[in-house]
Amino acid sequence: IKEDISEKKKLERELISAKDAAEKSANVKASFLKIMSHELRTPLNAILGFSEIIMSEKSETNITEFMPIIHENGELLLNQVNDILSYLEIDSGEIKLKMEPVDINKLLMEVQSEFIEANKSYARGIELILDNNTHFEQVIISDKAHLKKIITCLIDNAIKFTKKGKVNFGYRFIRKRNSLQMYVKDTGIGIPEDKRAIIFDIFRQADESYTRPNGGIGLGLSIAQKLCKQLGSEIKIEPNTNEGVEFNFNLKWLTRFPL
Repeated sequence: IKEDISEKKKLERELISAKDAAEKSANVKASFLKIMSHELRTPLNAILGFSEIIMSEKSETNITEFMPIIHENGELLLNQVNDILSYLEIDSGEIKLKMEPVDINKLLMEVQSEFIEANKSYARGIELILDNNTHFEQVIISDKAHLKKIITCLIDNAIKFTKKGKVNFGYRFIRKRNSLQMYVKDTGIGIPEDKRAIIFDIFRQADESYTRPNGGIGLGLSIAQKLCKQLGSEIKIEPNTNEGVEFNFNLKWLTRFPL
């Protein structure tokens, strides 16, 4: 008796493939929860620990010494929760682009002003430098909010992994492609070559020996890359000649466009 079992074998392969995909998805979710639980627990532990000291009747320490630490960790916790919400919103495809003329110089000066007001870089002794000459309008068509978020995420990451020195950001012209190359570069610890391929992957980011001493890598780079791809570009990593690293991406440049 002969029987054609090709369909049966095909079904078996499909079931095995579906099983492997389900297991992989479960592992990915477990990895995500592990990463984020650590990221959220770190500032939360600091807030709870210092607040317990303040509430202790036996404490003789000046409580004003602890308030900046509690406030700083509270902001960190809030930012991490916001990053999770942003990532989920982007990943679900709910964000719609709002393309409009954007004066890139004004945008970069806004970013610098916000960092100065928040004291994010100077509190750590890091100089944040905007490189560009802002005397001339440089206009692109882009989503302003997306673009600002990308640059902010890259600067946040650069500050986090820079113990001393400076963080430069700005743009350069790629005239052959009629584009602007946005960049953020630092004098920090750099990124190991074997980690560059996975640095934007939320589930396969650099190992703990690299991230933990610097406060964890968070979701900023993953968010920035996803937003950048929505704008039709991609963030690339370039090692600096001396130390640190540079992140850059290209955007279409309009030499003449009325604001």
